[in-house]
Amino acid sequence: MRKQITTTLLTSFVIVTGFGASDSVVAGFSKELQMSEYNYYPPEGSPDVENSFEVKESFDVVWDRIKKNVPDGFDIEDIDKASGLIKMSYQSDEPSKYVDCGREHSTFDFQGTFEEYNYKTAEDASFKEVVSWEVGSEYQPGVQEVDRNSRLEGIVNVSVKPEGNKTDLRVEAEYDLGFDLKFRYKKFSSMDGDSYGKSRMIGWNKSESVIDYPAFRTGESAMETYYEGEVFERSYTCIPKGTLEARVLEMAER
Repeated sequence: MRKQITTTLLTSFVIVTGFGASDSVVAGFSKELQMSEYNYYPPEGSPDVENSFEVKESFDVVWDRIKKNVPDGFDIEDIDKASGLIKMSYQSDEPSKYVDCGREHSTFDFQGTFEEYNYKTAEDASFKEVVSWEVGSEYQPGVQEVDRNSRLEGIVNVSVKPEGNKTDLRVEAEYDLGFDLKFRYKKFSSMDGDSYGKSRMIGWNKSESVIDYPAFRTGESAMETYYEGEVFERSYTCIPKGTLEARVLEMAER
């Protein structure tokens, strides 16, 4: 089920970027308005990751190792040796260790200030964007400062099965990715021709937003689309990297 995006905005803004921008007055863009540039590069890999392993140790040895080596950020929620099943929960403030959501490149060019940003989508990021805000039927320039914090949590189901003197492991992980965003909007007075570069700040607002991806599992991918302002949308694709599944193997082999 697609999770909802909850946003609190104190004024109406339109993101102005080179991606999906239009010269249409209805859309709120002006030919004179300098534009931020934005590009998103989706992950190049496959969601298919290795999640079945053979450990050259007995079942009892492997079982005890997993119980002993549960790392920080992981908790055993349910365990049943008779069935060979272990259920763990986990959380991480560094989602890019476990998922690949591609990367982003953007620029900010306003009143002689130029900044360039390159970051992995699953990482924390701070950046600025040129926006416009509506005053009656006209649009005025603005600057949006964004602080985006990423988070990841989920469940890991581990199947531990004896196979002679060896042990077979199968790891099925669930990924629940989200972003917490904080915005600071600076409003300026004019966006017409030469006066745009000399416009003055006349006020500012703050808002917060939460974006939660649909949960995805080992071997799956997920895409989330969300809107900023009235006409600009972004779509991100995420896939597992296989490092979470491999971490369970490390618990069994240490």
